[in-house]
Amino acid sequence: MSDVRVGNDIALQKAHDAAELLRHRQHIEQQRKDFDKKYLDMNDVLARKDEEIARLKQELASTGDSRREAHAIKSDLMKLKESYKDDARKAEEKENLRSQYIEDLKKKVKLEFSNCTV
Repeated sequence: MSDVRVGNDIALQKAHDAAELLRHRQHIEQQRKDFDKKYLDMNDVLARKDEEIARLKQELASTGDSRREAHAIKSDLMKLKESYKDDARKAEEKENLRSQYIEDLKKKVKLEFSNCTV
């Protein structure tokens, strides 16, 4: 009976070892799945980050274009302002010359009339 008992013990040990091996393989398989899921999740996160970086770069370029346009418009407005100042100054000089001419003309006419009556 001892051979049967040894045979049973070996069979039980083999069954126990097979069950342990199966649990170990299942554990390793679950770890691989968890790792794959984390890796894929990480890839998704990195892809979203890359998309966000690309979007921000495009936004930055757009903002830079807007800033350059704003500076160009400001420059044009400053030139226009200077032009208006020049026009106003020239108009004032012209009005002053016209006023001076009228005053000189009045003096001349007054002087001629005063010379005629004497």
